[in-house]
Amino acid sequence: EQHDFIRGNGKFEVTLDFVKKLVNIRKTTGARYKILINSLIHKKNYLHLIEWYDFLEQLGIDSWRFTTGRITGTLEKNVSDIKLLSSEYFPQYIKLTEYAISRYKAGKGINLNVENFF
Repeated sequence: EQHDFIRGNGKFEVTLDFVKKLVNIRKTTGARYKILINSLIHKKNYLHLIEWYDFLEQLGIDSWRFTTGRITGTLEKNVSDIKLLSSEYFPQYIKLTEYAISRYKAGKGINLNVENFF
């Protein structure tokens, strides 16, 4: 639902199916490529970052890059429905960072790449 809100109905399942295929090809062939997921953080998903992190880790993703977006294109047209204030998402970024560090210390986890803080 959160993905389809931005990309359109049914796009999450198409994307997820493709990512699973990439992970499977890597496992079965021993290929050494890395899989990076890009995400737009917005009003409908920013409270679910740790859930996303766990989901992506379970999928076998190597890195997760996320942003609150730049105000251009479709985002510009829907800014009131999407864009967050830094005071809204920053506490969630801190929680996610602390969680990712705990996963890293446990010998697990995925890399985070956070951009466009403010």
